[in-house]
Amino acid sequence: RCREASACDESLRSFQEAGTGKSALMAAAGAGSIECVRVLLDGGAPWNALDRAGRCAGEYAVESGSQACVDALVEAGVAAQLVFGALGDESSSDDRSSAEYLSSPVA
Repeated sequence: RCREASACDESLRSFQEAGTGKSALMAAAGAGSIECVRVLLDGGAPWNALDRAGRCAGEYAVESGSQACVDALVEAGVAAQLVFGALGDESSSDDRSSAEYLSSPVA
């Protein structure tokens, strides 16, 4: 059933319930379904989304007792941070402060 979700449009992967803010990834992590967690992460579900109570999928995974789900979510977060860090390092060659950068004219 989770494999079918990967074929769904992006709305399932990025869906959050209006009232609770709970996402499909949070529900899968809360159920301890590593297969669904992996399918959703591979499909681009945001690993760092928060529900209305400020909880993320990792917290749902911890509550479910699924170490595999926790590990998958941590790995997704670490991978994203490595990419962001690499992008930040490449673009940090400009030594100006933010204020100087923002006040400079656009060419």
